Amino acid sequence: MRFVNYTIWVEIVLYQILLTFGIGVLLSAIFTFKIGLTFMLGGGLNIIPGWLFGRFFFKTIGKRDAKKIINTFYYGEALKFITTAVLFMGIFQWKSITPIPLFVGFMVAQLAYWLVLVKLRN
Repeated sequence: MRFVNYTIWVEIVLYQILLTFGIGVLLSAIFTFKIGLTFMLGGGLNIIPGWLFGRFFFKTIGKRDAKKIINTFYYGEALKFITTAVLFMGIFQWKSITPIPLFVGFMVAQLAYWLVLVKLRN
């Protein structure tokens, strides 16, 4: 099993983007552009905070101070949580958002994260 490092984190984000964009395009072709776009926005609501967390956390790579690494992890998680909340609030300001594709897109991006980690474990 490999530890999550910067390269693996980039791979996770790329898989999330590819899966979210691919399914969003497919939903646009099958249903409507609005549903596909809303799905992609939901995926983005998961991908952007995760990307910010990684950028923040992986600044500590190579550091030997465990306390600094742990503090950076907690600050990164707080940043991720706050960013997710702010993005959700911003998205729900639009009146034409369809909630179901938005939440499904969010969950699919999270599922992609876990699938990449499972793939890396094998």
